[in-house]
Amino acid sequence: MAKLHLTKRSLRDIQEIFDYSAKKFGITVAEKYLTQIEDALLFVKNNSQLIHCRPEISNRFKVYRCEKHWLIFDLVGEDLYLLTVKHTSQDLLTKLKLLEPSLEKEVNALYQQIINQSNSNP
Repeated sequence: MAKLHLTKRSLRDIQEIFDYSAKKFGITVAEKYLTQIEDALLFVKNNSQLIHCRPEISNRFKVYRCEKHWLIFDLVGEDLYLLTVKHTSQDLLTKLKLLEPSLEKEVNALYQQIINQSNSNP
């Protein structure tokens, strides 16, 4: 089973989704969105072979649609990294092209942090 890591950006995205949804639609809807995202993350973690690259969106990153949101992942070894979460109404191709350099840096930094932690905890 793959390990799943969430970047700071993805955590920020999820918080923004919750805050926006709570303000616009109410707490019940916001909690529903969070539950959907949590369920999707658990599913992807347990079935990482089911997510694929979608060349029309990105040749590098893997995407998974969760209701009205795209979950954007990178796979490093057997570990999955949730990079960002974007609403399906956004032009994902344009967003990813703009974010790709910083997303790659975030993954590399998080990956290095995990490697350093596992090396210091034999």
